[in-house]
Order: sequence, then structure tokens, then C-alpha cells
Amino acid sequence: MCGFVGCFGKVDDKVISAGNSILHRGPDEQKYIKGNDWSIQFNRLSIIDLSNSAMQPFSFNEVDVYVNGEIYNYIELKKKYENEFTFKTSSDVEIIPFLYLKYGIDFLNKINGMFSMVIIDKKNDKKFLIRDRFGKKPLYYTEKNGMVYFSSEIKALNHFIK
Repeated sequence: MCGFVGCFGKVDDKVISAGNSILHRGPDEQKYIKGNDWSIQFNRLSIIDLSNSAMQPFSFNEVDVYVNGEIYNYIELKKKYENEFTFKTSSDVEIIPFLYLKYGIDFLNKINGMFSMVIIDKKNDKKFLIRDRFGKKPLYYTEKNGMVYFSSEIKALNHFIK
């Protein structure tokens, strides 16, 4: 199931306590990462690749990706791009930063699945919050004082709006 909590606009260490409030979404591993104007805690539930090397974010050429959900056609995508990208895990998410760099945001037309995701393109200073076409995986957000706070569960946002 996995889960993430984050902030765009500044680094906000309240992301850690907010992320801890949804630990049940990803009890296997947790990671807090921050950049110049963002911070994210990811809580991992290991399902497809149980190794530690499959912990998110998956990064490729200054693009970080965090995903809650599943990419159904990842095996087909891995086969299609195996000559262009070297895979290090058997995770369904590892292909996403490569596809984003290859196709831009139109990569979404290449994937099938149920997901919510965060993409941080450090090179181009772009950030995306994305849900699958049918909204199967939750993604909540709120704005406060010029910041965007987001989470896989609405209750985590309470840490920012009080």
C-alpha cells in the first residue's frame, strides 16, 4: 500500500511527524528526504521487490519518483526499454523516472496501473503530484501560506493546517 507525506515550497520538518502518523501504510521502511524547497517522507510496504534496494525514491538523472500503488505493465515496459536503461531491481516503479525523462509528462500515456505519485525534476525545477486516471489511489493536498502539503491520507495533513 505505501504512503507518502510532503511539502512543496519549503523544507518543513513537520513532514516527519505527519509521515509517522501514517506508518501503517508502509511499515517495512521509512525515509525522509529534503531538497531546497521540498521535503517528503515515504513509508514503504514491500510487495513486488522485497529487497532494500527497491526503497523509494527511484532516481535517475536528477529525477526522483515516489509511488503509492502498482504499475501493471512494468514487465512489458522493462522488456521494451532494456537496451536503453539498466534495471537494478525488480520493482515496478524503477522504470518511471526513465520514462519521464524520455517522454516528459506524456509518459503517463505509457503506463497502466493504480497509483498516486510524486515526481521531483531537480534539473528543470519541476514538481508533480499525479493520480491514475480513475483515482484508485488516494492523494490529498492543501495549500497554506504559499506551501503545498500533500499526503496519501488526509489525516496526515492535520499536522500542517492547525
